[in-house]
Amino acid sequence: MSTLWTEKYRPRSIDEFAAPPHIKSFLRHSLAHGFPHLLLYGPPGTGKTTFAHLLAGDTFLELNASDERGIGTIRSTIKTYASSISSSNVIILDECELLTPDAQHCLRRIIEDYAQTRFIFITNYICKIIAPLRSRLLKLKFDAFDTSAVLERIARSEGMRLGAADTLYRHCGGDLRRAIVALQSIAPLESYDLEEVLGIIKEDVVQDFWRVAPLSQEAFVSAFVQNSYSLGQLVHQLAVSPRGSDRQKAELALALSMVEGRSVVGCSEEILARLLCCSKIEIYRGTEHGARGDKRRKRREGKDRQASGGEEAQHSALFAERRREKQGRARDAHRKAVKKHGMRGRKAASRCTMNVAGVAGADDIEREILEKGTVKDKIDTLTLLVARDPSNDGAFSMLLDMCSGQRNDVIFYILKNATDLILNGFFPLDKKRLKRALEEHARNKFIQDKVLRLVHALLKKGILVGDILHIFVNRLGAKECSFVMAELETMYHRSKEAVLKELRTFYYKYSDLRGRNNVMKLLNAVCGEECLGFFVEVFNGLAVDGKSTQDEKLVERSVSGLYKLLVLGREQDADGCSAGGEGAPVLDTARLVRCCKKRKIAAMALSVLSRVSGTAFMETLLGTLARASLGDQAEFLNMIYSTVKENKPLVAERLLCTALHMNHEFVCGAVVLMKAFGVRLARVEALLARHFSPAVRYLLAEETSVDPFRSEDFQKLESIATTYFAEAQGLCGDVHAQ
Repeated sequence: MSTLWTEKYRPRSIDEFAAPPHIKSFLRHSLAHGFPHLLLYGPPGTGKTTFAHLLAGDTFLELNASDERGIGTIRSTIKTYASSISSSNVIILDECELLTPDAQHCLRRIIEDYAQTRFIFITNYICKIIAPLRSRLLKLKFDAFDTSAVLERIARSEGMRLGAADTLYRHCGGDLRRAIVALQSIAPLESYDLEEVLGIIKEDVVQDFWRVAPLSQEAFVSAFVQNSYSLGQLVHQLAVSPRGSDRQKAELALALSMVEGRSVVGCSEEILARLLCCSKIEIYRGTEHGARGDKRRKRREGKDRQASGGEEAQHSALFAERRREKQGRARDAHRKAVKKHGMRGRKAASRCTMNVAGVAGADDIEREILEKGTVKDKIDTLTLLVARDPSNDGAFSMLLDMCSGQRNDVIFYILKNATDLILNGFFPLDKKRLKRALEEHARNKFIQDKVLRLVHALLKKGILVGDILHIFVNRLGAKECSFVMAELETMYHRSKEAVLKELRTFYYKYSDLRGRNNVMKLLNAVCGEECLGFFVEVFNGLAVDGKSTQDEKLVERSVSGLYKLLVLGREQDADGCSAGGEGAPVLDTARLVRCCKKRKIAAMALSVLSRVSGTAFMETLLGTLARASLGDQAEFLNMIYSTVKENKPLVAERLLCTALHMNHEFVCGAVVLMKAFGVRLARVEALLARHFSPAVRYLLAEETSVDPFRSEDFQKLESIATTYFAEAQGLCGDVHAQ
């Protein structure tokens, strides 16, 4: 197997090393006096690796980051070698741009800890090395150097005749390694075409590309594909020698970069060749290359128009009419802009000459800036005028007028300056203008979050709450509104009436269920007594039997709010059985009864119902107990306890007489609670007739007293119930045996 010439002819001494003089001088000095940590960068094939080998000598560790790039290699291999006891440890890291950022940070620490070890980093792209690591290395740049003499020397050593060494080197782009490989590939050939060996596209093909026209691009692409030319090579050659004006060269470079990028991700070369031809035709339209130029093209177009006759004249007349219509619309827009802004032009103040006659307090320099300065200078000048004179409302109005027709970043900069002025004590006389600007740009999806922060800053200071609070509340309809919810909850305790008014307006103005749910969620969090009327209004208008998830959430939050206000908030109020004072809306008990059928909110709905309607509560409770699971009964016992306090006869007559719906464990708990309030239960024949449990009968005895807070009493009841169940099981077994 033949040896690679790149290794066979790699320089073994400084004299054999072909490099610029300053590189060789540095190499000689470093071999004699030592060297610091190095970073060698530059294009491939310029001698970076050879330089590192000559500098390191015979003892060194060389790693290629394309294979070993992780932090594990750094910690195991490199750290172990660097910590070895040796006076001249050298580590060469080739292609180090492929190292991960974590690995580069780890290397930075190793370089500091092991001062006796020298590191040589080699890369083609210095920008991919992190800045902290670059700052610890001495950087040496390797540029393409004319080494055609090296190629001639190698050719003579191999017995070859090479008369175009400089051409070979030039076609290889200054990459000596690539040139030596190409030289080795043509060594066995008696005759060869150097351009074909290197894959260079011939000059006549490049000329054909520059002559491509709409009718000839198909033939060019077909010939290009059939001859198996490389599109990447064509892109490279066109980029090296573009044609046309500076603008056309720039547009061509952009088109070439787009084609090369799509080629890298795997797009078909035939499709990209057609795209490149179309881009060339579009870029160089009207500037044909060669002897023909614009005058000849115009002459040809004139002859074509004459040949087309009357049809062309009709098209020209139609085009002229459309142009006049467009100019008329432009004039109308111009007049509207003048009327609106008081200045000449279609756009805002920054795009036209600003009318500075009405700006008070401006000196000559400031007026000149307002007339001829950049957009930012005008904004800063107007802001300075208002800050200097808080009564200068005209300058503030002109500042807000500049928002029209500007980029989003400029609009935010204007609004930020206006907000800062207000926070620092300026109060505008025309609040509607600021309100309108904040409203408009709070709907701009590109800057709406930033504008919302400005509104929040004003509201937090209690400024213009009545004018701009609705902008903040309107964000409740968005998917992500946690920030708005938290801030509104804080504002509510400072401005209850204003916040509740805006929430009520938002709820009835917008039909979006997400926004309505967020309103109810917020009011559930604050849950002040002033919200009770709104909760009742909302609940009375809800579709309780709605099937959608948002409808169910709205019902749940409405009932939860009523529960917190009517039950939890009025536990110490003996008269808290109404939905509000005089003039307050009356709670729809029929809807509340239907809510008791929903498992999630049955307990809360029953509690609210017990406060507003005792009769409806008892009837609904019985139906709910028939569907309740054992886990729900503790909550219902609490309701029974509170009902016993308020209406003892109702409990005895309506609840316990319908005990068929309840198991004996639940009845025992209910009886214990009622005996604690002195309700006479021995006359309740329904319990004696329908419940044969000894525990129930024991509790119904008049002389029996049970303390609900003594565990001994309940243990006794438990033993009685256990005996009852054992007897019942035995009886069932005897019946089965018969």
